[in-house]
Amino acid sequence: MKIIFRESKARGDSLGHIWTPSTASFHFLDTEQILPPDDLIDYVITASDPLGQALQFRMIVEYDRRAEWQTANTFSLKILEQHITKQFSVRLEIKSSRPHYALNTFDDKVEFFYTVLPRK
Repeated sequence: MKIIFRESKARGDSLGHIWTPSTASFHFLDTEQILPPDDLIDYVITASDPLGQALQFRMIVEYDRRAEWQTANTFSLKILEQHITKQFSVRLEIKSSRPHYALNTFDDKVEFFYTVLPRK
């Protein structure tokens, strides 16, 4: 039996931070970016399934697991006052439509970390 998982190409935000599997050995990126509340960040996930099947995507903000899966590979996030912290986390996950996943409940992920500080 051959097990096939989807292939991640790249993930990035609108601030110019890009994560690719070939340039990183871990699934996180400390952007070293300082953001104020009211900033808007857009994310684009580029991935493909080796069998050509549809993929699903989700964005998890600060470990909030209530995020829903969607078929669109883009997300937007407005930074809020409640996001003020030294290590603000935004996690992007991908999964295939098959019943088994590479990482238990999904196939791949990347987590972006930002510092969010109040406006001066």
